[in-house]
Amino acid sequence: LIKDATALETLLLAKTFVFDKTGTLTLGKPVVNSVLVTEGTEKELVRLTVSAESGSEHSLAESIREFANQKNITPKNPEEFTALPGLGVRAKIDGKIIHVGGPRLLEKLGVDLPISLAGGFETHEAVFYVISEDQVLGGFGLLDPIREGAVELVKFLKERGVHPVLLSGDRKPACEAVAEKLGIEQVYSQVLPEEKLKVVEGLSEDGITVMMGDGVNDAPALALADVSIAPGGGTGLALDVAGITLMRDELDLVVSAFKLAEATKRNVRWSLFWAFFYNVLAIPVAGGALYSLEILLNPMIASAAMALSSVMVVLNAIRLRLVRL
Repeated sequence: LIKDATALETLLLAKTFVFDKTGTLTLGKPVVNSVLVTEGTEKELVRLTVSAESGSEHSLAESIREFANQKNITPKNPEEFTALPGLGVRAKIDGKIIHVGGPRLLEKLGVDLPISLAGGFETHEAVFYVISEDQVLGGFGLLDPIREGAVELVKFLKERGVHPVLLSGDRKPACEAVAEKLGIEQVYSQVLPEEKLKVVEGLSEDGITVMMGDGVNDAPALALADVSIAPGGGTGLALDVAGITLMRDELDLVVSAFKLAEATKRNVRWSLFWAFFYNVLAIPVAGGALYSLEILLNPMIASAAMALSSVMVVLNAIRLRLVRL
């Protein structure tokens, strides 16, 4: 779905292609792979976490909800709930303030990570922690599979001379693990929404920048990018901002967008060529340039020819239906 016609033309001039990670290069459906507890039991930690996340639409929240369902753990309704963009959530449960989020949230709250959690998770896991009253109660390690077609897409971009970049709010080891599998050298990790904006702004100074993202946190950067693309499974704000929306969550549609852009540009050039070529020949004759040679153009024929010119442009445009994407 192309909402901004200029995006098609600009896409072909792309120098940098910025990817969000979760939900874009990965399936966006992470599963809980490990749970570490520093205070209380695992069941208590899961109940507290799923209760705090009950108002969140983030993919990590959905993962913990599914994990709680598997454990037959019923959440409580939080007394208060606040989403913290790029950081996590804040909720009040049983009179206590609970924070759930990643490493950046710990920094924001000024909370030290317990030694038992520091090296307890695998490097490629996305990790978030549960904090109560400045005390870390435990953490969850999640795995998010890479999307089918991600490797091929990055290879396609490199062959076109487009530089791929990974830009994510997830922790550095998880981002670098995904980037290594896909062949992406430039990685920005643990980035807040406002920092994403600055990164895209900086990249845009070196040339046309395309960004693909699916979340609310990506929306400001998507709006700033020269061309913005959102997968069909993205959140409402990302879909609203994006100039190009993929109607299916398949990365090969990005390749199709490039092919469509090339085919459209070819058609525009052909239409311009025939329109100019046709008029350069016909208008002087219709104006009597060859009158001295007794070559005249009947006004009826001229009118029909002019209509035929428009028909040719329309037929040329319809040829796009024959393009194999």
